[in-house]
Amino acid sequence: MCDDDTKHPDDVRLPADAPLPSQVGRGPGANGGMAAIVAGHWARFSSGGDSPDGRNAERYRRILWAIASSMASKAVRGVSQAVIVGLAIQHLGASSYGLWVTAVSALGWLSWGQAGLAPGLTNVISAAEGKEQREDQAVHFTTAIVLVSAIAIVLLLIGQALLYWGGPVFIFPTDSAADVQGQRELWRQFLNVALVLAVLRLPLGLIESTFVGLQYVHLLRIFDMLGQVVCTVAAVLLVLGDSSNTVFLLGTGLAAEFGVLTAFVVLVTRVRPYLLPRPSHFDIRASSELFSLSGGYFVLQITGYLVSHGGALILAAYHSPKVVPIYTMTFLLYQMAAGLWMMVITGAWGAMGEAAARGDWPWVRHAQHRTILLTMVICGTFCLAIALGGNLLLRLWSGNRFSAEPAFFVIMAIYFCIHAWGNAHQLLLSAIGVVWQQLLPGVLNAILALGLAWLLIPRYGVVGLAGAQALAFGLTGFWMFPAQLRKFMKRHSGVG
Repeated sequence: MCDDDTKHPDDVRLPADAPLPSQVGRGPGANGGMAAIVAGHWARFSSGGDSPDGRNAERYRRILWAIASSMASKAVRGVSQAVIVGLAIQHLGASSYGLWVTAVSALGWLSWGQAGLAPGLTNVISAAEGKEQREDQAVHFTTAIVLVSAIAIVLLLIGQALLYWGGPVFIFPTDSAADVQGQRELWRQFLNVALVLAVLRLPLGLIESTFVGLQYVHLLRIFDMLGQVVCTVAAVLLVLGDSSNTVFLLGTGLAAEFGVLTAFVVLVTRVRPYLLPRPSHFDIRASSELFSLSGGYFVLQITGYLVSHGGALILAAYHSPKVVPIYTMTFLLYQMAAGLWMMVITGAWGAMGEAAARGDWPWVRHAQHRTILLTMVICGTFCLAIALGGNLLLRLWSGNRFSAEPAFFVIMAIYFCIHAWGNAHQLLLSAIGVVWQQLLPGVLNAILALGLAWLLIPRYGVVGLAGAQALAFGLTGFWMFPAQLRKFMKRHSGVG
C-alpha cells in the first residue's frame, strides 16, 4: 500500500533471502523464555514445504493443532465460566445478576463499532498469506487497529456523556414501587461497566481475527487458557475481598482479556515482528479497502445482535430481568458447546482463505465437507444432552436458583441444531470471501425472530422466545446458507 519510492527505517518490505514465516523463531535470536519456545515450536510445526501436497498437509496440520488447542481451551473456559457465573450469582444475587446480563445485552450493539472489520481483516490477512504479501498484512493490521481504536474512544465518550446527563432510558418491572430508585442506580452502574468492557473488546477482537487469518489459532488458544485461569483467580479474590458489585464485574472483565493481550505481545515481538503497529503502516487506501470488504459483515453483526440480544431485552421488558438468565445461561451452554465445532471452522478459516487465494478449490471443497460433517456430529450429541438434561444442568449451575419447563429445553435443542447447520455454512462462505450474499437470509431471520418474539413472549415467556428463534431460522438461514454455498462452489470448482 506504500509508494515504492518511499523509504522508512521501519519499512516492512523484506529482501528476497528474508526468512519465511515458517522460519520465524529459529536461530540465536529466538531465545527468550516462553515466547521463544512458542515461536520455535510454531516454526517446526509449520514447515510444510512449498509443493501443493506440502501445502495441503500443512493446512491440515494447522487445522488439527487449532482443534486440539481449542479443545483444551474450551475445557478450561467451560470450567472457568461455570465458576465465575456461580460466583457472580452468589456475590451479586439472582436479581442483580439478571440486571447485569440485561445490561450486557442492552449494550451488545457496541460490537457494531468494529464496523465488520474483524472478519474482513481475517479475509485480508489470509489472502495475503496465500500470496506471501507481508507488507499488505502489516499495513491492513495497523490501519484496522487505528480505525477501531478511534471508534472505540468515540463510543466511550458518547456513552459516558449519555449516562452522566441522560441516565438510564428505561426501568424494567420490579417487585414493588419501592425498588425503582435502587434499581435505577444499580442499572446505571451496570451500564457503565458494560460500556467500558464492550469498547475494550473492539480492538482486541481485531487481534484475534489476525491470529485466525495467519492460521495461528493454536497460539491464541494457549494464551486464552492462561487468561481464563487469571480471570477465575481474580473472581475468587474479589469475592473473598468482599468487593463492590462494580469492582467485581470490572475486575473479572478486565482479567478475562489478559490472554489475548499476552498473545498479541508474543505475536509482534517473536512470531511476526513486522506486524508491530507503526505510524508508517497506516494507509488511507487500506482503510477504504477494509471498509468496502467489511460492509457486509457490519450488516450481519447488526442482524446477529438483534436476534441474540433483542429477544433477551423483549423478555425483560414483558416479564422481568430475573427471567433473562434462564435464556442467557442456556444459550451460554450452547456457546460453550458451539466452541467445540467452531474450533473446527475457526481453524479452517485462515487455511481456506489462503487456499482460495492460490486457486486451490478442490482442497477448499474437501475441507468444507469434512468441517460440516464434524460440526453436526458434535452438535447433535450436545443437543440431545440439552433436550434430556438441560433443566438439571441449569439448576446445578445456578445453585438451584433458575429452572424452566421441559418444552423450553426441547425447543432450544432443536434451535441449536438447525442454527449450527446453517451457521456452519455461513461461516464457510465468509472464509472464502462470500459476504454480501449472506445479507438476505441474515436480515430476513432478524425480522422474523423479533416479530415472532413480540408475539410469543408476552404469553409464553422464555418458551416463546425459544420458539420464535427456532422458527425464524428454520425458515431462513437453515436452508438459504447451504444453498448459497453449493451454488458458489459449483461455479468455482465445477462440483456442487
